[in-house]
Amino acid sequence: MAENVGRRLLALRELYGISQRELAKRAGVPNSAISVIEHGKSSPSVSSLEKVLAGFPMTVQQFLNVNVIDTTLHTYGKEDQQGVFDEQHIDLHLFNTESENGVFITPGPAQVLVVGGRVCINTCNQTLEQSAGDRVGMDRNTPFRVDPLTDDAVWVYAALRTSSYHL
Repeated sequence: MAENVGRRLLALRELYGISQRELAKRAGVPNSAISVIEHGKSSPSVSSLEKVLAGFPMTVQQFLNVNVIDTTLHTYGKEDQQGVFDEQHIDLHLFNTESENGVFITPGPAQVLVVGGRVCINTCNQTLEQSAGDRVGMDRNTPFRVDPLTDDAVWVYAALRTSSYHL
């Protein structure tokens, strides 16, 4: 259990792009607490884990359900128009990488369509560079981050299940 919690915490922290020191500061815990959890040397209590996860922020339930180990990004050609964008019960979220960033997690499958510019779509173990017109899908409970690869503002549509959350 401690190893699984540690691997999850490390993967999420790296996806967020923050150091152990920064997470510890956000959570109000010693830096050593983050280190021993990530290395699987300690299994935190629920209350300790809640405190650490407040640095993201994320609930214990979200943390335990998120897929950080076997994430796979699926690419779709520009001519492939089928997919989650056609389904009901999704939120179509248009965001500009210049003014909005963060990690997205959706309990159902999600897709990202790059409207303009070039981006890097990151999961805990995979990175893809995409440009305008490209579409990438990810499996349920997969955290992902979209980073611009150009200085210009990049617009991206993210099709997320209605119960998804943005961190």
